[in-house]
Amino acid sequence: MKRNQYEDAYHLALAAFRSEPDLEFRARLAGALFDKEQRAISISYCGCDYLVGVDGGIEPVSSREKPELTDEILILQYLTRSSGLPPRGQWLSFLELPGGPQHYAPFQREAISPLAREFGDDPEDFRRVVESFGGEGMDAGDVGAVIPALPKVPLALVLWAADEEFEARANILFDVTASTHLETASLYMLGIQLSKAVRKKRGFWVP
Repeated sequence: MKRNQYEDAYHLALAAFRSEPDLEFRARLAGALFDKEQRAISISYCGCDYLVGVDGGIEPVSSREKPELTDEILILQYLTRSSGLPPRGQWLSFLELPGGPQHYAPFQREAISPLAREFGDDPEDFRRVVESFGGEGMDAGDVGAVIPALPKVPLALVLWAADEEFEARANILFDVTASTHLETASLYMLGIQLSKAVRKKRGFWVP
């Protein structure tokens, strides 16, 4: 997606957010918290906490870095589209999402393969990093963890470490309810952004 396409998507998401008649209700559906005093929604996204003002402005709480435009789009889309359904703990690959097969190759290239390259030689480091995102272990691969990318949209990150016979592999899985909260194009970007955040975290990791 080119820059002007991101900007178009942002303005559409912002307009939809600003047109919501009951943001407190939307926050509740999304598993976020509406602060009446601050007139803002408190939400966790990819390991960081943010405040979303009623005007759609997004400010970091647990980080000094402002979110990327892509992150702002995803947060605003989620707050206006979330169905309220809780996750079921049943997992789908990106291929199994609506329209997923059409975009699996770039998703593999931009989200999944970079995880395998970054952590394939050190699964324990992968375990420590995903735990710092609030990840809970799951029985998959050599290391698997469920990370709450958004309050009701967990993503499962799975790593198979490299050995003498096979190269490292990874996968990103989506709860079966994910498509009730975000469209596949947004889930595509969510997987990429979480992958980037996890890999970036390793660069700042202090044992």
